[in-house]
Amino acid sequence: MNRLISLTRIIAINWYGFRQVIDVDNTILLSGVTGGGKSALLDLVQRVLLGEKWRPNRAAAGAKQGRTEVSYVLCDTNEKEDAEPHYTRRNGACYIALEFTWPLEKGKTEPRRETWGWRIQYDSPTSVASRVHFLIPERADWTTFTTDNELLSEDEFKRLIRLDYGSEYLFSQREYLAEMATPHHLWFDEDRMGKTMPKAIAFEPEDDIEAFIREFILEAAPIDVKDVRKSVLAYRETQARLAKQENEADYLRRIRAFHTAFEAQSRSADVFAHVRLELECVRLREVLARDETKLKSLDDRHLDDNLKYTAKTEEVTRLQTALKEFVLDAAEAELEAKCSEKRRKLIDRNRIVEAQQSVRQRLRSLAQHWRQWLERGRGRWGWGPARSRRAGYW
Repeated sequence: MNRLISLTRIIAINWYGFRQVIDVDNTILLSGVTGGGKSALLDLVQRVLLGEKWRPNRAAAGAKQGRTEVSYVLCDTNEKEDAEPHYTRRNGACYIALEFTWPLEKGKTEPRRETWGWRIQYDSPTSVASRVHFLIPERADWTTFTTDNELLSEDEFKRLIRLDYGSEYLFSQREYLAEMATPHHLWFDEDRMGKTMPKAIAFEPEDDIEAFIREFILEAAPIDVKDVRKSVLAYRETQARLAKQENEADYLRRIRAFHTAFEAQSRSADVFAHVRLELECVRLREVLARDETKLKSLDDRHLDDNLKYTAKTEEVTRLQTALKEFVLDAAEAELEAKCSEKRRKLIDRNRIVEAQQSVRQRLRSLAQHWRQWLERGRGRWGWGPARSRRAGYW
């Protein structure tokens, strides 16, 4: 992802001879005649980014004299009057600012922009400057700082910032520089920037480039190789541990996949077993219904025998009751006749009981033969009762 933050606008209102908003891009070429304001723009960039750490470029006024903040705000003419500098303006204010733009984020139509700047005012060349440090979290233009082409006063400008953006966008110089250097904004090393930027745009050749690199680019203290070696070893050990943990995690992921598949197959097996048992229950219910129908048919066929048996049983019961009530007050012959009659009836009763047992035995035998016949038919030809009826055996 592109994280390049670009300088896209320079605002210079009453800074030296500038009263304009200059749009720029990543590649900037400043060219012009001597005294045209090239170094003044570079000093503006320094002043906005470095604060009191800026060093005005001596190329802007020659090696014998240098620029100062008041000379830019009141527009020094580089001439003397009574041994004093001559200014175009005896008092006044200026606005200097830089707009920075972030890469366009996905899903947005406008890129993020921030305008960092100063309002500087001198009531006279020798007065103490009044400064306002500000951040505008969007694009600013000429109308942001003026009304009817006149610069906003300090109070008007502060009121505008507080109402439109909030008082947290007005800073002291220390807060301004610290906030601007944070990762949430421009994200640079404040100390390193304060050392290298003035030197880089000084337009002065370096006598000792090695000394320049050591002073402004390299760390002040030499690198401790032991600490670096320990850091490298710790990094490699961490890499090895991470690789081992990744292998373990991959192994655990495979185990989880196998366990998930096993659980799915177990659930399927349980479902199949349940379905098999349900089907078996349905089959057994059908067999039970079929056998109950067959038993009812046999009961209907032998209904007369059962009725006769019941009648005989009732008669035996009645005779036994009568026998118990019999009074032995008759003659011996009559008693003998009655005994003979009793024996005959007992014989008849026994015959009836035997007939009953014979009928029951016959019914059980028929039912057993029928079950065996059905089992043999089902095992040999796959017959059931329905097929037996169709074949004419039932």
